[in-house]
Amino acid sequence: MAAELIDTVSHTLRDLPGGARLVLVDDGCSPSLEASPAFESWAADARVIILRHALRRGAGAARNTALRWCRENSIETTILLDGDCRPAAGFVDGHLARHRETPDAICIGGGIEGTGSGIWARLDRMMSWFTSIPSAGARDVVGTVHIPTTNMSLKLTRLRETDVFDERLRTGEDVVFVARLREAGGRIRFVPEPVIAHRDRSDLKGFLAHQLQWGRHTYFVRFGRPEDGIGRRLLFVGLFVPCIPLYAVLATWLNMRAWLTAWPGDWPYLPIVWVTYLLKGCAIVDGALRPSRALFKPS
Repeated sequence: MAAELIDTVSHTLRDLPGGARLVLVDDGCSPSLEASPAFESWAADARVIILRHALRRGAGAARNTALRWCRENSIETTILLDGDCRPAAGFVDGHLARHRETPDAICIGGGIEGTGSGIWARLDRMMSWFTSIPSAGARDVVGTVHIPTTNMSLKLTRLRETDVFDERLRTGEDVVFVARLREAGGRIRFVPEPVIAHRDRSDLKGFLAHQLQWGRHTYFVRFGRPEDGIGRRLLFVGLFVPCIPLYAVLATWLNMRAWLTAWPGDWPYLPIVWVTYLLKGCAIVDGALRPSRALFKPS
């Protein structure tokens, strides 16, 4: 991850407009950011703010720490970017321009271009970024669709103090966050640009691990709550298990309908996508029965 993070920070700083700041959150990393060969230059750069967690608290907590710093320092617009992504030229200015074009938007998501070669990278791309295809048109994000946290910008002056990421979730905090903004009446937009490149998982193990982890959090972000007791979770499992084949069909249709509109030649992947959603259905059950697989404990 160190090499990926260095690449991300280097590309972001190279194109950072005047007055902007780059906030890095070291979420109890081992080794810490200080061990990075680039740390000394980052620490000496007045544009770079480095925040640290003594213990690893998860992605939701890291994002909340950055947002808290931005609020305290009267930052108007915040852009979220993961450490395994490379922003295109004009990334920051692009987000600021989109907010000027839609001043009533509370949240804007840009396009994500997956990178990597081979079948597993392609599958990771089509199953992870089908809501953020760069060739898709600009639109309001409605219904149950969400946009990923990476390449997301927020108008902090329109956010409430309670609009934060759920720190209890290992993954899926972006799903809950977007849903809460929408329920509160916030306008959420997807725009094709600015684009980031994401380094997709190029081997079977990495691809399946990512998909199954997303399955494990699905009960808590879509159907229930982290505080649900065993009785409610058992009831859900009993109702959901017979529906797993139907869930796989519907999820495959929603996923591939968007993807095949942009890439019609990828139809041969349909059976693999369906099988993957069957496995994710089993992971949903696993997460509901074993919350520790989906919920986070600081370490």
